Amino acid sequence: MLNMALLARASGNAFQYSNSWFYKFSLNCICLKIYHNSPGILASYLQSSVNTRLCGTGTAQIPTNKQKYVTYDDIMFERRDQARRSILVQVHSQQSSSELYDYCSQYGKVKEMHHYTVKDNLQFLLIEFSSLADIESINSVTMHAKGNQGLPITSPIVWFRAATKLKKGNSFSRDIPLQATNAKLFPSKEMIANELYNATSVSDQMMILHDLTKLNDTDTRLRFLTARQIETCLLGMFPDISVLPFGSSVNGIGKHGCDLDLVLRLQDDIKKSVHSRLIYHTKVVADLNERNQTQKVMEIISDIMTQFLPGIASVRRIFKARVPIIKYNQTLTGLECDLSMTNTVGIYMSELLYLYGELDWRVRPLIFTVKLWASSVQLTNSTPGSWITNFALTLLILFYLQHRQVLPTVKQLVELADKNDVRIADGHVDCTFLRDISKLPASSTKNDETLEELLKNFFIYYSDFDFATKSVSLSDGIPIFKTEESNIYIHNPLEHGLNVTKNMNVPETERLKIEMRNAAWLLESISADRKKAWGILSLMYQRLSNLASLNLEHKTRMVEVSTLFRNPQTAEGGRTWNGPRDSSNVTVANYSNDTEKTTSTIIKSNERHEVDKGNSRSGHRQERRRR
Repeated sequence: MLNMALLARASGNAFQYSNSWFYKFSLNCICLKIYHNSPGILASYLQSSVNTRLCGTGTAQIPTNKQKYVTYDDIMFERRDQARRSILVQVHSQQSSSELYDYCSQYGKVKEMHHYTVKDNLQFLLIEFSSLADIESINSVTMHAKGNQGLPITSPIVWFRAATKLKKGNSFSRDIPLQATNAKLFPSKEMIANELYNATSVSDQMMILHDLTKLNDTDTRLRFLTARQIETCLLGMFPDISVLPFGSSVNGIGKHGCDLDLVLRLQDDIKKSVHSRLIYHTKVVADLNERNQTQKVMEIISDIMTQFLPGIASVRRIFKARVPIIKYNQTLTGLECDLSMTNTVGIYMSELLYLYGELDWRVRPLIFTVKLWASSVQLTNSTPGSWITNFALTLLILFYLQHRQVLPTVKQLVELADKNDVRIADGHVDCTFLRDISKLPASSTKNDETLEELLKNFFIYYSDFDFATKSVSLSDGIPIFKTEESNIYIHNPLEHGLNVTKNMNVPETERLKIEMRNAAWLLESISADRKKAWGILSLMYQRLSNLASLNLEHKTRMVEVSTLFRNPQTAEGGRTWNGPRDSSNVTVANYSNDTEKTTSTIIKSNERHEVDKGNSRSGHRQERRRR
């Protein structure tokens, strides 16, 4: 891996003309050579970096806001249309792409092809055709294998079997629209660390982190095709069915590897012939309320998914939650999925978050950085619990940006909405707000802070926030007094009466404030010595030490830094701790070894949880229990 990283760095320094044809040709040759020798992440990363990153400068491109705004509805329509015109083909290897292209071109025009690999080295080509007629033509010649034990289900997922006979001297097309190879092989932690190390500033690091970890085009296409598989299965009985991705997969703040949230709607909210005198007969099951009826339907759908749909595994029913879901794995697209039927509010929440991300280019890099920091200090967790969620953390960031006059409030978006923006979700929740931000009037105040300044001030702002008496409201854009008792109160922007942090307990609330304060101290004390890990590398992957003082309203720390951390060996082997390690001695070279050791054990400080002051006290407690 080190040799490959050095090769990538050398190739970047050798070519400073990233927009030239020769640069692209040279880098593609390097990728091809590396891929054949070691088909790992580096080749895929270099391939994708040709058109998205500057070569060898360690500098990310700042987006310009001159591009025409594309609404959320338009993006959803385009992606769903792509999925309808696509099939997923399992192949022997990437070398099959030319042969598969020639075969499919007999029945329709192939627009794009994307190659990727999943677990057990299963390889696939995602093929997009130019029209629905092309898909119908290719479906007409797709068949089921003779003697196959499986049920003859029709699905957009197929496999490409070997030809029975090949003519001698048969040559395949060389010029094929292969847009990506190994698209699901993402940059490793080591590669990301090296890219961040070579950046020019903390702001640049944040942009690079966003570029390297956000969802790519292939992964997004696979998510919509996964939704399309469920649609295709139930289309015969429910011709108006729609299965829509929502959440991080579509709101612009999803990173590679994130779960796929889906909501299934059996019919559109608005029918074309609303005044028709012909009404379908339907069957109503007696003695079932709406929730129980939904659960019954979801039970049937989960059974269909388990028994009939290829690639779907580990189906679990979670019906006692506030929003009943079906969790499952789609092994052929490499995605973990949550399917619901009553979470249309989530669709409009995704649209609101997408809109905020489009309003200012700094929003998404800031969210990516803060979420990675929270994960590295174990403030967030992939499983439900008493800690803050990524969704709540995102709302904190957006509220802070409203405070810095970067983003408008939800009330302002509601006031600017017209009749075309009206949306009513399940439960009669009003989700009306301005959908087209090009209609948003120019702000009289302009915030031109850098990403680094926004990040520092984010931690400072919440270090002194009065969570005890005030709540966070994106609707108002200012702190408001709590309406009910809660450790932290963050109003749901669309369902204002819901507190999205109701689950947080006292220890997690205190730990959040402590980590915010420590992050602010650490950012203020970042060393300019580039021979050592610096910037957000030291913020996320190294232990706190040598914290400089910060000009905050409070003059003393909540706790001493030395009491916040323990040597991992102490908990395992009972060894004593000799103080924090000097993080200035940690370089990028040992980053991969240090990553697993960087997450610290935070002592929970509250009235019910006292700090453990030594093994002797622990021994006395154990002795008392035995008595």
